[in-house]
Amino acid sequence: MNDHGTHRRPGPTRPYTQNQLHQALLKLLLLKPLDRISTSELCREADINRNTFYKHYRDPLDLLQKIERSYTESITQIVCESLEKNSYETMIRDICQKLYESPEISQALITRQGSIPFLDNLIEEMHDPFLDVCHRKGTRFSDEELEVSYEYIAGGIYQTLRHWVHAEMKESPEEVAAKIGGLSARLIHSVFTESSL
Repeated sequence: MNDHGTHRRPGPTRPYTQNQLHQALLKLLLLKPLDRISTSELCREADINRNTFYKHYRDPLDLLQKIERSYTESITQIVCESLEKNSYETMIRDICQKLYESPEISQALITRQGSIPFLDNLIEEMHDPFLDVCHRKGTRFSDEELEVSYEYIAGGIYQTLRHWVHAEMKESPEEVAAKIGGLSARLIHSVFTESSL
């Protein structure tokens, strides 16, 4: 209650504000590249004023980077946990399921124009964790062979996921995982020594 004896309507909560801005940016990214999205346009789409926006983000790029970082970290965690458990088929299925459960994010990040594609960033982020697990579990490959193996495996998964998302994920996660899971699993298995399996 304020000095005039009336109740003041509470403002939007931080999670609500961030969610509104996230959804607005993802929607706009399906229509135009990031460098054509202004803060004013983003705020209008989200129905959030500019002052509120600047309390959380510097600009639309800052917002996009935070969305990408959160999404990348969740997928990288799936990869690392699956590698530790030798659950390679499960890893592919869980990645597909993650993309499938968040179609707005997947479509916007993977199909958006301009900048470095999200999947490229994801593959780069997973590079060091993948090699770290290989070294800790024991590998029969040299560092150079590991690099080639990672690029080959990641590249195949990358292309399949990209085509799937571009086709609006009409196939189920299980169907997509079945296409690439068996071959990818055999390739990943070949990286490790017998004693580490």
